[in-house]
Amino acid sequence: MHAYRVDPSSVYGYSKTRLQYLASNNTTVNVAPIFSSEPNFMGPWLDSHSQIEAFNKYKADFQADNSSSVQYINLLGYQWFDYGYMPKPIPGSGNTSFTATINASGATSFCAGESVTITAGGGTSYLWSNNAITSSITVNTSGTYSCQVTKNGVTQTTSTVSVVVNSLPTVTISQGALNNNSITVTSIAEPSTGTLTGYQWKLNNSTISGATSADYIATATGDYKVEVTNSAGCSATSAIENVVIPTQPSCIITTPVGLVSSAENPTSQRLKWDALSTSDSIVIRYKPENSSNYSYIRMLNVGQTNLILTGLLPNTKYQWRLKTVCGATSGSYSVKKQFTTIGNTAIFTPSQTAMKTMGIEEIEEEDLMIYPNPARENISIKFFSLQETESTIQFLDINGRIIKLINTIVIDGDNEISIDTQELSNGIYFLRVITPLQNETKRLIVEK
Repeated sequence: MHAYRVDPSSVYGYSKTRLQYLASNNTTVNVAPIFSSEPNFMGPWLDSHSQIEAFNKYKADFQADNSSSVQYINLLGYQWFDYGYMPKPIPGSGNTSFTATINASGATSFCAGESVTITAGGGTSYLWSNNAITSSITVNTSGTYSCQVTKNGVTQTTSTVSVVVNSLPTVTISQGALNNNSITVTSIAEPSTGTLTGYQWKLNNSTISGATSADYIATATGDYKVEVTNSAGCSATSAIENVVIPTQPSCIITTPVGLVSSAENPTSQRLKWDALSTSDSIVIRYKPENSSNYSYIRMLNVGQTNLILTGLLPNTKYQWRLKTVCGATSGSYSVKKQFTTIGNTAIFTPSQTAMKTMGIEEIEEEDLMIYPNPARENISIKFFSLQETESTIQFLDINGRIIKLINTIVIDGDNEISIDTQELSNGIYFLRVITPLQNETKRLIVEK
């Protein structure tokens, strides 16, 4: 198709109407523009420009044309002429010995965000299937690519290169509630391509060894993220999720020791004990010795080592002990201690009080009560257990032989158990209560 113009700037516009005519049958038409090198046309322009420059301009204007007709036009190459001389053969004629080549610089199947360079060779001008006109193109989208390579007016089309770009997985993080000083962080991921094949958790940008599941139990405060991989080998990393594990104060359960007391007045008594390790609170229990009902005081453990009991009965013997508590867990009660309040008419000095206290402050060795004693058909036993546990109750004769045995569960604190004694003959027995922390024995008389 002739293009009689004095420079390349208007060649395409000059021939556009004829291209539309050629495409009107909706059938692909091979076209090679013919540029005139005669003196009245582009001859003077050629004095300072290369021959291919005119075709490159024509091709660029063709590629920029978004009209529907261009889809039916296939540019083969170009031709220069004047009426007396034709320096280039028409495409498809002359020397066609060159070979158009095409090569990829790397893998043609890769993950989104990567690319591959495809290079065509063997010619002097190039027209790619994506309309690029350089000898090499960089590809980052899926598709099939080929190139028309032209040399000496002859055009060859390369073989095709298929490129597959695999999508990356997607992933976010969700964190659960605090549980036993830990928080579970969960990945919410989609493979996008194939299936999910791997997880790797990181804390403060450092890989957590062995943390390769969809969930991770975080026990340390910090910035967490997870990298997921799909079956195409593509990976993505979540945004950072900051996890805060609250600092838990230490809480140590101990059995209090060093219990002593001193009288303040007839209705109050100062209880003392050795300094305790840190715990949530302290529980003090006390009662008159002849009463079965305990009173309790629970107070925060802030390092105190004494407490004044008030509202007591004058000239009355009391039992008391204490234990430490951490949350819902209690320690064992201390050994049982006793004190006797002073009478209303007593006159005393601090030194006398100390002497009186020392005289009555003693551990009650026997904490087991049996009634009625002597027994007939049944008895009740009362005792204090330092913890909820399994217990064994034994009846022994005077020779130490076990003649009756009962296994039961006792509670932490006061226990009262009723036992049938009808099968026991008249005589003297020993009743023994055994727990992991206690072994108490009391004499029993059976008299029917």
